[in-house]
Formats: sequence, C-alpha cells, structure tokens
Amino acid sequence: MRRREGVPSSNLFENTATLYDLDTRGLETHDTNFYLRYARRTPGEILELACGTGRVTIKLAENGHSVTGIDLSPHMLDVFREKLRKTPQPVRRRIRIRKAPMSSFKLGRRFPLIIIPFRAFQALTTEAEISGCLSSVARHLAPGGIFILDVFVPYRYLNPDWADGVERVEWVYRDPETGTEIRRADRRTGIEPHAQIISSEIVYYIRTRDGAEKRVSDPIRLKYYLRAQIEAVLASFGYTIEEEFGEYDGRPIGTGREQIFVCRRREHDADTRL
Repeated sequence: MRRREGVPSSNLFENTATLYDLDTRGLETHDTNFYLRYARRTPGEILELACGTGRVTIKLAENGHSVTGIDLSPHMLDVFREKLRKTPQPVRRRIRIRKAPMSSFKLGRRFPLIIIPFRAFQALTTEAEISGCLSSVARHLAPGGIFILDVFVPYRYLNPDWADGVERVEWVYRDPETGTEIRRADRRTGIEPHAQIISSEIVYYIRTRDGAEKRVSDPIRLKYYLRAQIEAVLASFGYTIEEEFGEYDGRPIGTGREQIFVCRRREHDADTRL
C-alpha cells in the first residue's frame, strides 16, 4: 500500500493503534471462541493474517496453540509486542509475529489452519491485492487445511448519500483510575459504488479529568461484497466452502451481520509451491 506524500495510509492505524483494544461493544471479542473451536479440530501451527494487536493470536496461544501472525501496520504490531511483554513466557513462546502484507507473503512453511479475522480481508481493495492474498494463502495452506475469512454484510443502501460526513458516536470508555473519557466516532467520508469501496474516518476524542480534549483519527478504506460475489471470488481461486455462517454464534448465513466462510482447497487445485 503506497502512501501519497502528505496523505495518511488507510487501514494502518498510525494514530489510533493504542486505542484499538478499548472497544466496549464486544465486536472484537465475540469471535475468539469460534476460532478456538477450529483450532482444536486442526492440530498444528496456526497462521493469522492481519493479526493487529494480537487480540485473537494471544487468546489462541493462551489455549495451547502455536500461532504465527503477520500484519502490515508497525503501529499495531508495536501494541502487540507491548502486550507480549506482559504475557507469561509459556504463552509468548507459542507466538511468532512478523511485519508483512497479507497480499504477498512468503513464510516457507504450511499451516493446517489460516484465518483472517474481523473483516480484515476487506482492507484489500485492488484486484492485485485480493489475488495476491488468496494465492499466498493457497501456497501456505497444508493439504486438507482450513482457511477462514469473514466479511461484513453490506449496508442495504450504498449510494453517494451514504458518505454524509457526519460523525456517529460508536462507544464511550471511561478510565476508572484516571477519569479520562475516550469517545469513538465514525465519519463516512466516501464511497465508490462501482468498485464497491467505502471510506471512513475513525475518530477518537480523549478528554482528561481537567477538561482538556484531544482529537485523533485514522482513515479506513474497505471493499464490500454481496454473498454471491465473495463466494465466486473464493471459488475462482480453488476454494470450496464447507461451512458458512451469519454470526460467530453459528447462526445461518443471511441472518446476521457477518459472512463467515470456512474453506478448503480443491484437491486438484492444491498449490505445491512455497
């Protein structure tokens, strides 16, 4: 992802990585038990793409699984490393992290389980990035291995009016020790209907006990998919969908906010290169 001079890169959380784990809505924690169930079914090392601050990685390692995590954002990985310093040594030993794009990576080994949690796949917005990711996954997936990804169900109405520039507060967190209040908002900044890409700004207002307030933000750019579209993309890269869900609680696809796909590679499409 190239940066234009003076323009912050999307999806890297350059200014807000340290605030990412404060989300009070539970959206970033409801999936961990789902991934643990599949980890128990597929013994061996797990590869997590877009591991971020280690939310899922650490939970898997705490439950005895070895995990390699990659992420493009050095800011998110800095938060991850800080968390690891406070993690018991036996858990730390099960975790390897690396700065790398999920659109193109070479790790030199295969994994029985590869996951892209919490809609991170949608940060890939070009055909080259999408193709590179799914091809890289194919090269790193062990024979018979499982690949899981999740994309959100698109808003019903996505037209130019969607990008209204209004800040919508999503949650408020209050630190009981310092009295600091952190308010997160989302501001819809753009939409490309033909490319199916939405842009927004995630905004945090940090107000200290003395009333001083600071605003920090980062740009987000995501590609959205209808169900038939993402299913077709997966099929075109040789993946067979074995299970699909509408939420991490296992409800049927089409009845929740998520589109979760549990896939394997078709045997004749298996990639023998690394």
